[in-house]
Amino acid sequence: QRKSIYSWRQNVLEGKNLREDMLRLIKESVLDSVDYYISLKLESGGWDRNGLVSWFRQKFGTEVILNDADELSREDIENLLGEKAIKAFEEKEKSFGEEQMRKLEQLLLLDRIDIKWKDHLYAMDHLKSGIGLRGYAQIDPKVEYKREALAMFESMGTSIREEVTELIFKLQLKTEEESRPRDVWHEDSFVYQD
Repeated sequence: QRKSIYSWRQNVLEGKNLREDMLRLIKESVLDSVDYYISLKLESGGWDRNGLVSWFRQKFGTEVILNDADELSREDIENLLGEKAIKAFEEKEKSFGEEQMRKLEQLLLLDRIDIKWKDHLYAMDHLKSGIGLRGYAQIDPKVEYKREALAMFESMGTSIREEVTELIFKLQLKTEEESRPRDVWHEDSFVYQD
């Protein structure tokens, strides 16, 4: 776990594959959400297309239409949403400029990786201190520790992915006028009373 997270962090620090990382994170986010809203266990009539459309709009800030009448397979929906999300990312990239976008990706990834890794290490210490109690339930503590640690690590990766992709789509550029400091005090803003 440590090697993989440090390797990822080092690549981000060096600015390696930032765009590819973001595209991968976006695609994984779409696939996970399709898995959630359109379960393989359900027939197409039980799919929550409206929930998926709502999630997509909130996450990527763009509209997509998935009618129940559409005879789209699960794979078609994955491809459609993946393409729309990548297109929204490319539009965001154009508005920011490639160089600025890479800097933002780097800052967001480093921030989230560092925060989530620290939280993960703290949770691992907590797990380690209580894992011995699993023996009372006839469960091998070493096996349980490995299983829970892996689940926690995967959850950390998912959390990093979801937060970074959400933040990158929520960021907005300010115009020069908006970013200029404003005068705090104007003579016209006060009324004098006798």
